[in-house]
Amino acid sequence: MIKPIPKGQDGKNINNGAFARTLLFLNYKGSILSMLIKDDRLIRIVSKADKVLAEKSVVIAKVDSISPGTDALFLLAKDKQKLFMRKTDYLPECNLSRDGGALRVGDNVLVQIKRLPSKNKLSSATCKIKDDNINELITKAKTLTDYYVLKEGQSNILSLIDYLDENDRIICETKELFEMVKSVASAKGLHNVSVYDDNLVPLNVVFSVEKHLNNVFSSKINLKSGASIYIENTESMCVIDVNGAKSTDKLSALDINLEASKEIMLQLTLRNISGIIIVDFINMPDKEDRITLFDALKTMALEDNFVHIHDFTALGLAEITRKKSGLMLSEQFIEI
Repeated sequence: MIKPIPKGQDGKNINNGAFARTLLFLNYKGSILSMLIKDDRLIRIVSKADKVLAEKSVVIAKVDSISPGTDALFLLAKDKQKLFMRKTDYLPECNLSRDGGALRVGDNVLVQIKRLPSKNKLSSATCKIKDDNINELITKAKTLTDYYVLKEGQSNILSLIDYLDENDRIICETKELFEMVKSVASAKGLHNVSVYDDNLVPLNVVFSVEKHLNNVFSSKINLKSGASIYIENTESMCVIDVNGAKSTDKLSALDINLEASKEIMLQLTLRNISGIIIVDFINMPDKEDRITLFDALKTMALEDNFVHIHDFTALGLAEITRKKSGLMLSEQFIEI
């Protein structure tokens, strides 16, 4: 049975449970965070800004401005969220202010969220709504008020629940988050779901949320051996450098590269990095060591269906690609 944690519980001990992993749901600077933690390491994270409409939502938006001579329209939706729409995505039947014709500033229009915001880009919308009941939606929309949300798209904030089993637990910061999570968790047979209710120690302090967020956005990651890796995203690719200069253990280049490989694979998934990834490992003159590293990378890549290990270049750089799957973590946190 899913129950809230008893009020007055001492939060300082909650991080020392016998569960394999803990999935947190909490509010943070205007966003909802879903964070999967194992052995005090953040291994997955998803963010949803509170006032950002979910992808595939169907809403009534108002035309805010029309850019002359271009293909751009700008709309206002619920909570004054600004949307971008191409003029070629407009359909006259979705104009709720008049029967057909070109859009004018101030018109209400029925649209669907096509893409979430990223970096300096707005959410994009379209009148080409993918719904079997589109005619019913248009008829209903004409009777509703400005900025009404007819259909709420499904956020991926609950997606990390799919990674859990009966050995894991879910802790929600508020009763509202608990209500959002409990039915999905229960449907998957997960019952270790609770509300954190302690006025003495906030949940984000108990699980060092600030530390985890700082680490996941840091370009430098220190490894247990004393070696480090540097991750830099450019416009065209992600470049990763393995540095073993400060390694305190008497490890071979292969040992450090294998340690770095595990962390790199974790970071690619955690940060949801996609596209071309070039890794500059510590140089290994021995061909057998290079083969061992390559085989290890191929094995590690099996845990992430989006990763493909290609080969080493003539300069010894590892070529990796990762298929795009939603927004990169840095793009999810545009509101924070």
